[in-house]
Amino acid sequence: MRIAVVALPARVSGMFKIALEEVRALRAAGHEARLITQRKGWKRVLKAYASLVCNEPILLSEIPFFSSATSRSLETLTRIPSPQGSSQMDIDVASIGVHGAFSRLWTHRLSFDAYVCHTTLSPLGILFDYLVGSTKNILYLHADSISYYVRTLSASHSPFASYLTGLFERLFILRADKVVVNSNKLSHVLARQFGIKCHVIYPGCHPSPSLEENKGSYVCSVTRWDADRTSDLLLSAMERVRGDTKLIMAGNWPSLQVLQWVMREIRRRKLTDRVTLEKDPDERRLVQLYRKATCFVLPVPAFVGLGALEAACQGTAIIVPKGSGVWEIFEDKRHGFAFQANDPDELADRIEALTNPETSFQMGRAAWVKSQSFDWTAHTTRLLSLVS
Repeated sequence: MRIAVVALPARVSGMFKIALEEVRALRAAGHEARLITQRKGWKRVLKAYASLVCNEPILLSEIPFFSSATSRSLETLTRIPSPQGSSQMDIDVASIGVHGAFSRLWTHRLSFDAYVCHTTLSPLGILFDYLVGSTKNILYLHADSISYYVRTLSASHSPFASYLTGLFERLFILRADKVVVNSNKLSHVLARQFGIKCHVIYPGCHPSPSLEENKGSYVCSVTRWDADRTSDLLLSAMERVRGDTKLIMAGNWPSLQVLQWVMREIRRRKLTDRVTLEKDPDERRLVQLYRKATCFVLPVPAFVGLGALEAACQGTAIIVPKGSGVWEIFEDKRHGFAFQANDPDELADRIEALTNPETSFQMGRAAWVKSQSFDWTAHTTRLLSLVS
């Protein structure tokens, strides 16, 4: 089967990582799978996820003059705030629009049997084929609708932009043969917003064949560091944690201002000997961080929390806000601890509880065992059952 995984825009994020893993897993299952994304931002993605790119992607090239012109004139539509609330993602509207309108001209020779489109933005890149073609459309959603973010977080608060994105999203949802979401939590949200029934397929992971018995003395937190409040909660909790437990904050820092603010806060709070920042670690380094950590902390609620699943599959206990989708997979007080979001005192208590080596190892082992049922093979099997 020939399957195109469409992921727009090209950005370092959990969504894009899932799309890359799907292409790898589909090819491992014997299918012809290709990634479709925009050229803009691809170099940053390739740098972060080089080990996950298994074949040559189809890159939607920039349109001379028009790509830059539309980015300036349609700022509301091309600079949509991320779900975390502060950074923005650059979208090449001209490239996506032109390739989408004439998608039949360049996709017909590829003869795809199905499209797996991540987010409601991705169908725009194959618009004609998605709306009138016979190829099966699977729409995989990871967060609230884009129109919601335009309406609530966009700097210009344009009613027209909100209406237009909402119109396209509803059209793409109705045209999809199947709508997939990453958690029951998100399924309930979209049922209220659009009145649709969704299929839940959790992200996958790569469970380690063995456990690390000699854990380090640090807490690991890996995410896309978009907002000051995300970092502030962790730093406030570390001020309250007794002993010499350290914190490693790793991941992507799309905003230089946020990174600089965090560095100043670390110095101001006199945490320079306890808090370390790691920018854009590769996959091998991430596995090392997960395996040796006493626990993994996801600082803010999420519809799933890919980092928590990745840490658990390496045998590390997790600390995640109550109500996050990852607790549909794991169990509080068995695989880690839940805490009330924005409560640094409770978060500090949970971290201290997992500084006990026995507690950390037992919870980590239980999380590792549970993760075996959620590898990428299982994810792909569920996805293919919808495609076929």
